[in-house]
Amino acid sequence: FFFSRWFDVRLVLGVNLATAVVTWGLTVRALHAGRTAWVRWDAGLLWETLRQSLVLHLGMVLFFLHLRLDMFMVKGIVGTAALGQYSLSVMLAETVLLLTDSLGIAVLPRQMGNTVKGAALLALRGARANALLGFGLATLWAAGGMVVIRVFFGSQFTPAYLPLLALLPGMVFLGMQRMCGGPALRTGRPEIITAIYALSLLCNGMLNLWWIPTWGPLGAAVASSVSYGLSAVLFLVWTARLAGVPVSEGMVPRRSDLASLWYALRESLQVVQRTYFVKNEVR
Repeated sequence: FFFSRWFDVRLVLGVNLATAVVTWGLTVRALHAGRTAWVRWDAGLLWETLRQSLVLHLGMVLFFLHLRLDMFMVKGIVGTAALGQYSLSVMLAETVLLLTDSLGIAVLPRQMGNTVKGAALLALRGARANALLGFGLATLWAAGGMVVIRVFFGSQFTPAYLPLLALLPGMVFLGMQRMCGGPALRTGRPEIITAIYALSLLCNGMLNLWWIPTWGPLGAAVASSVSYGLSAVLFLVWTARLAGVPVSEGMVPRRSDLASLWYALRESLQVVQRTYFVKNEVR
Protein backbone atom coordinates (compact mmCIF):
# COMPACT_ATOMS: atom_id res chain seq x y z
CA PHE A 1 0.00 0.00 0.00
CA PHE A 2 2.94 2.34 0.62
CA PHE A 3 3.68 2.40 -3.10
CA SER A 4 0.03 2.96 -4.06
CA ARG A 5 -1.97 6.16 -4.23
CA TRP A 6 -4.39 4.88 -1.57
CA PHE A 7 -1.83 5.08 1.24
CA ASP A 8 -3.07 7.36 4.05
CA VAL A 9 -3.64 7.39 7.82
CA ARG A 10 -7.00 5.62 7.60
CA LEU A 11 -5.50 2.80 5.57
CA VAL A 12 -2.66 2.36 8.07
CA LEU A 13 -5.15 2.17 10.95
CA GLY A 14 -7.27 -0.30 9.03
CA VAL A 15 -4.29 -2.57 8.31
CA ASN A 16 -3.29 -2.39 11.97
CA LEU A 17 -6.79 -3.42 13.05
CA ALA A 18 -6.86 -6.26 10.54
CA THR A 19 -3.52 -7.67 11.68
CA ALA A 20 -4.64 -7.49 15.31
CA VAL A 21 -7.84 -9.41 14.52
CA VAL A 22 -5.95 -12.03 12.48
CA THR A 23 -3.39 -12.47 15.27
CA TRP A 24 -6.17 -12.89 17.82
CA GLY A 25 -7.98 -15.40 15.63
CA LEU A 26 -4.86 -17.49 15.05
CA THR A 27 -4.09 -17.45 18.77
CA VAL A 28 -7.58 -18.62 19.68
CA ARG A 29 -7.41 -21.35 17.07
CA ALA A 30 -4.08 -22.61 18.39
CA LEU A 31 -5.17 -22.58 22.03
CA HIS A 32 -8.55 -24.18 21.38
CA ALA A 33 -7.66 -26.78 18.78
CA GLY A 34 -10.42 -29.34 18.43
CA ARG A 35 -12.94 -27.35 20.51
CA THR A 36 -16.08 -25.82 19.06
CA ALA A 37 -17.49 -23.84 22.01
CA TRP A 38 -14.58 -21.58 22.98
CA VAL A 39 -16.88 -18.67 23.87
CA ARG A 40 -18.44 -19.34 27.28
CA TRP A 41 -19.87 -17.37 30.17
CA ASP A 42 -18.38 -17.84 33.64
CA ALA A 43 -19.71 -15.19 36.01
CA GLY A 44 -17.47 -16.20 38.90
CA LEU A 45 -14.32 -16.18 36.79
CA LEU A 46 -15.32 -12.87 35.19
CA TRP A 47 -15.83 -11.19 38.57
CA GLU A 48 -12.57 -12.54 39.97
CA THR A 49 -10.74 -11.39 36.85
CA LEU A 50 -12.27 -7.91 36.84
CA ARG A 51 -11.32 -7.35 40.48
CA GLN A 52 -7.70 -7.53 39.38
CA SER A 53 -7.82 -6.44 35.76
CA LEU A 54 -9.75 -3.16 36.13
CA VAL A 55 -7.19 -1.75 38.55
CA LEU A 56 -4.36 -3.18 36.47
CA HIS A 57 -5.88 -1.73 33.31
CA LEU A 58 -5.85 1.71 34.91
CA GLY A 59 -2.18 1.19 35.68
CA MET A 60 -1.43 0.19 32.08
CA VAL A 61 -3.25 3.28 30.80
CA LEU A 62 -1.07 5.41 33.07
CA PHE A 63 2.01 3.58 31.82
CA PHE A 64 1.02 4.23 28.20
CA LEU A 65 0.49 7.91 28.98
CA HIS A 66 3.91 7.94 30.63
CA LEU A 67 5.44 6.70 27.36
CA ARG A 68 3.64 9.34 25.26
CA LEU A 69 2.95 12.34 27.50
CA ASP A 70 6.28 13.93 26.59
CA MET A 71 5.34 13.93 22.90
CA PHE A 72 2.02 15.67 23.56
CA MET A 73 3.73 18.27 25.72
CA VAL A 74 6.52 18.89 23.19
CA LYS A 75 3.82 19.55 20.57
CA GLY A 76 1.90 21.87 22.87
CA ILE A 77 4.89 23.83 24.21
CA VAL A 78 7.45 23.88 21.37
CA GLY A 79 5.48 23.11 18.21
CA THR A 80 4.92 20.60 15.43
CA ALA A 81 8.43 20.72 13.94
CA ALA A 82 9.99 19.91 17.31
CA LEU A 83 7.49 17.07 17.75
CA GLY A 84 8.54 15.57 14.42
CA GLN A 85 12.18 15.55 15.45
CA TYR A 86 11.43 14.29 18.95
CA SER A 87 9.18 11.50 17.69
CA LEU A 88 12.15 10.17 15.73
CA SER A 89 14.25 10.24 18.91
CA VAL A 90 11.57 8.23 20.71
CA MET A 91 11.21 5.70 17.91
CA LEU A 92 14.94 5.02 17.71
CA ALA A 93 15.39 4.89 21.48
CA GLU A 94 12.55 2.40 21.89
CA THR A 95 14.43 -0.13 19.76
CA VAL A 96 16.37 -0.83 22.97
CA LEU A 97 13.14 -2.17 24.45
CA LEU A 98 12.75 -4.71 21.64
CA LEU A 99 15.85 -6.54 22.83
CA THR A 100 15.13 -6.36 26.55
CA ASP A 101 11.44 -7.21 26.11
CA SER A 102 12.43 -10.41 24.33
CA LEU A 103 14.37 -11.58 27.36
CA GLY A 104 11.48 -10.57 29.63
CA ILE A 105 9.04 -12.66 27.60
CA ALA A 106 11.40 -15.64 27.58
CA VAL A 107 11.81 -15.55 31.37
CA LEU A 108 8.11 -15.06 32.20
CA PRO A 109 7.06 -18.76 32.01
CA ARG A 110 9.73 -19.66 34.57
CA GLN A 111 8.43 -16.90 36.85
CA MET A 112 4.96 -18.46 36.82
CA GLY A 113 5.92 -21.97 37.86
CA ASN A 114 7.76 -21.33 41.12
CA THR A 115 7.25 -19.38 44.34
CA VAL A 116 6.87 -15.61 44.40
CA LYS A 117 10.29 -15.38 46.05
CA GLY A 118 11.82 -17.54 43.34
CA ALA A 119 10.15 -15.43 40.66
CA ALA A 120 11.49 -12.27 42.30
CA LEU A 121 15.03 -13.65 42.47
CA LEU A 122 14.84 -14.58 38.79
CA ALA A 123 13.50 -11.09 38.02
CA LEU A 124 16.48 -9.45 39.71
CA ARG A 125 18.89 -11.64 37.79
CA GLY A 126 17.06 -10.80 34.58
CA ALA A 127 17.10 -7.09 35.42
CA ARG A 128 20.89 -7.22 35.65
CA ALA A 129 21.07 -9.02 32.31
CA ASN A 130 18.76 -6.47 30.70
CA ALA A 131 20.91 -3.68 32.10
CA LEU A 132 23.88 -5.13 30.22
CA LEU A 133 21.89 -5.72 27.03
CA GLY A 134 20.32 -2.27 27.14
CA PHE A 135 23.64 -0.58 27.84
CA GLY A 136 25.27 -2.41 24.95
CA LEU A 137 22.60 -1.37 22.44
CA ALA A 138 22.51 2.17 23.87
CA THR A 139 26.25 2.41 23.31
CA LEU A 140 25.77 1.46 19.67
CA TRP A 141 23.14 4.17 19.26
CA ALA A 142 25.40 6.72 20.93
CA ALA A 143 28.23 5.82 18.55
CA GLY A 144 26.26 5.54 15.31
CA GLY A 145 23.00 7.35 15.92
CA MET A 146 23.99 10.55 14.13
CA VAL A 147 25.07 8.61 11.03
CA VAL A 148 21.83 6.61 10.99
CA ILE A 149 19.73 9.75 11.30
CA ARG A 150 21.61 11.59 8.54
CA VAL A 151 21.55 8.67 6.11
CA PHE A 152 17.98 7.43 6.60
CA PHE A 153 16.08 10.57 7.64
CA GLY A 154 18.07 13.53 6.35
CA SER A 155 20.08 16.38 7.86
CA GLN A 156 16.92 18.22 8.94
CA PHE A 157 16.45 15.53 11.61
CA THR A 158 19.93 15.80 13.13
CA PRO A 159 18.51 17.72 16.15
CA ALA A 160 16.90 14.39 17.14
CA TYR A 161 20.31 13.00 18.11
CA LEU A 162 20.75 14.74 21.49
CA PRO A 163 17.23 13.80 22.71
CA LEU A 164 17.99 10.25 21.56
CA LEU A 165 21.07 10.18 23.77
CA ALA A 166 19.08 11.54 26.71
CA LEU A 167 16.35 8.92 26.27
CA LEU A 168 18.71 5.93 26.20
CA PRO A 169 19.23 5.69 30.00
CA GLY A 170 15.47 5.66 30.45
CA MET A 171 15.13 2.80 27.98
CA VAL A 172 17.70 0.81 29.95
CA PHE A 173 15.69 1.45 33.13
CA LEU A 174 12.47 0.32 31.44
CA GLY A 175 14.18 -2.88 30.31
CA MET A 176 15.18 -3.61 33.89
CA GLN A 177 11.65 -2.80 35.11
CA ARG A 178 10.19 -5.19 32.53
CA MET A 179 11.62 -8.14 34.45
CA CYS A 180 9.70 -7.21 37.60
CA GLY A 181 6.29 -7.64 35.99
CA GLY A 182 5.94 -11.36 36.71
CA PRO A 183 6.46 -11.32 40.48
CA ALA A 184 4.57 -8.02 40.79
CA LEU A 185 1.49 -9.54 39.16
CA ARG A 186 1.73 -12.69 41.27
CA THR A 187 1.44 -10.71 44.49
CA GLY A 188 -2.19 -9.92 43.62
CA ARG A 189 -1.61 -6.25 44.44
CA PRO A 190 -2.45 -4.35 41.21
CA GLU A 191 -3.03 -1.19 43.24
CA ILE A 192 0.69 -0.98 43.98
CA ILE A 193 1.51 -1.30 40.27
CA THR A 194 -1.01 1.43 39.47
CA ALA A 195 0.33 3.68 42.23
CA ILE A 196 3.89 3.39 40.89
CA TYR A 197 2.74 4.25 37.38
CA ALA A 198 0.71 7.20 38.69
CA LEU A 199 3.65 8.58 40.66
CA SER A 200 6.10 8.25 37.78
CA LEU A 201 3.61 9.83 35.36
CA LEU A 202 3.13 12.77 37.72
CA CYS A 203 6.90 13.15 37.97
CA ASN A 204 7.19 13.11 34.17
CA GLY A 205 4.52 15.77 33.71
CA MET A 206 6.01 18.13 36.29
CA LEU A 207 9.53 17.79 34.89
CA ASN A 208 8.24 18.35 31.36
CA LEU A 209 6.56 21.58 32.43
CA TRP A 210 9.85 22.67 33.95
CA TRP A 211 12.38 21.56 31.33
CA ILE A 212 10.61 21.66 27.93
CA PRO A 213 10.24 25.48 27.89
CA THR A 214 13.97 25.79 28.64
CA TRP A 215 15.57 22.93 26.67
CA GLY A 216 12.85 21.91 24.22
CA PRO A 217 12.81 18.23 23.14
CA LEU A 218 16.05 17.62 25.04
CA GLY A 219 14.27 18.63 28.24
CA ALA A 220 11.46 16.18 27.49
CA ALA A 221 13.98 13.39 26.92
CA VAL A 222 15.80 14.07 30.20
CA ALA A 223 12.47 14.26 32.05
CA SER A 224 11.42 10.92 30.60
CA SER A 225 14.67 9.21 31.56
CA VAL A 226 14.42 10.55 35.12
CA SER A 227 10.79 9.43 35.53
CA TYR A 228 11.48 6.04 33.93
CA GLY A 229 14.34 5.63 36.36
CA LEU A 230 12.05 6.45 39.28
CA SER A 231 9.51 3.85 38.15
CA ALA A 232 12.19 1.19 37.63
CA VAL A 233 13.78 1.80 41.03
CA LEU A 234 10.40 1.49 42.77
CA PHE A 235 9.70 -1.81 41.01
CA LEU A 236 13.17 -3.11 41.78
CA VAL A 237 12.85 -2.17 45.45
CA TRP A 238 9.51 -3.98 45.63
CA THR A 239 10.93 -7.01 43.85
CA ALA A 240 13.98 -7.10 46.13
CA ARG A 241 11.68 -7.12 49.16
CA LEU A 242 9.72 -10.03 47.67
CA ALA A 243 13.02 -11.86 47.14
CA GLY A 244 14.34 -10.96 50.60
CA VAL A 245 17.62 -9.56 49.25
CA PRO A 246 19.23 -6.10 48.96
CA VAL A 247 18.14 -3.86 46.08
CA SER A 248 21.68 -4.01 44.67
CA GLU A 249 20.92 -7.61 43.63
CA GLY A 250 18.85 -6.24 40.78
CA MET A 251 20.73 -3.05 39.93
CA VAL A 252 24.45 -3.91 39.90
CA PRO A 253 25.46 -6.29 37.08
CA ARG A 254 28.09 -8.92 37.86
CA ARG A 255 30.79 -10.59 35.84
CA SER A 256 28.77 -13.81 35.98
CA ASP A 257 25.86 -12.04 34.25
CA LEU A 258 28.10 -11.12 31.35
CA ALA A 259 29.35 -14.71 31.17
CA SER A 260 25.76 -16.02 31.14
CA LEU A 261 24.80 -13.66 28.32
CA TRP A 262 27.82 -14.71 26.30
CA TYR A 263 26.96 -18.38 26.84
CA ALA A 264 23.33 -17.78 25.80
CA LEU A 265 24.44 -15.92 22.67
CA ARG A 266 26.86 -18.70 21.74
CA GLU A 267 24.18 -21.37 22.24
CA SER A 268 21.70 -19.38 20.13
CA LEU A 269 24.22 -19.07 17.29
CA GLN A 270 24.86 -22.80 17.43
CA VAL A 271 21.13 -23.51 17.20
CA VAL A 272 20.88 -21.23 14.17
CA GLN A 273 23.84 -22.95 12.54
CA ARG A 274 22.42 -26.43 13.17
CA THR A 275 19.05 -25.39 11.76
CA TYR A 276 20.73 -23.93 8.67
CA PHE A 277 22.74 -27.08 8.02
CA VAL A 278 19.72 -29.35 8.53
CA LYS A 279 17.71 -27.36 5.99
CA ASN A 280 20.54 -27.56 3.48
CA GLU A 281 20.84 -31.32 3.96
CA VAL A 282 17.09 -31.75 3.43
CA ARG A 283 17.34 -29.79 0.21
